[in-house]
Amino acid sequence: NHNFFWRGLRPPGGAGPSGVLADRIVRDFGSLANLLDGLVEEAVTHFSNGWAWLVLDRDRLRIRSLHDGDTPLVHGGMKPMLAIDVWEHAYYIDYRNARAAYVRNLLDHLVDWSFVARNLDGEGRRRGDQLPSLGKLVQPLEQPVHPFGDRSAALAGKAAGGCDIADRQ
Repeated sequence: NHNFFWRGLRPPGGAGPSGVLADRIVRDFGSLANLLDGLVEEAVTHFSNGWAWLVLDRDRLRIRSLHDGDTPLVHGGMKPMLAIDVWEHAYYIDYRNARAAYVRNLLDHLVDWSFVARNLDGEGRRRGDQLPSLGKLVQPLEQPVHPFGDRSAALAGKAAGGCDIADRQ
């Protein structure tokens, strides 16, 4: 959830929703203002810790909240579009008990609407994965290296895994 949350933010400034996303927001909520008010309401009234979400639920945009580490990925048909962290650690230092002010500021100034728009394809889960592909970083060895075998001395200049550091670039 945290990886996805951070991917949905950008520095202050930038454009609001446009294109297909803007059309879907109007279709499903009536207006951007209704969507934002609904997200604030869901986040503020969510009891205790968790997340407020904009999700793609089959073919409709919907607002949901989930407790603790729950994620829309395990609820049939729901695909993540935007996450709002409503755990106290997300806002308490700057906002104290003013969760509504935190959520409103986040929605009004920090949402990366282009990220949200890309998630209309239902592939938000993949975008939330921050692990790089290791395929180009680590190449398999032709023959296994035995770290205590008599071949170890022949590996001078090689990394512990038997791959030359230069080979990784």
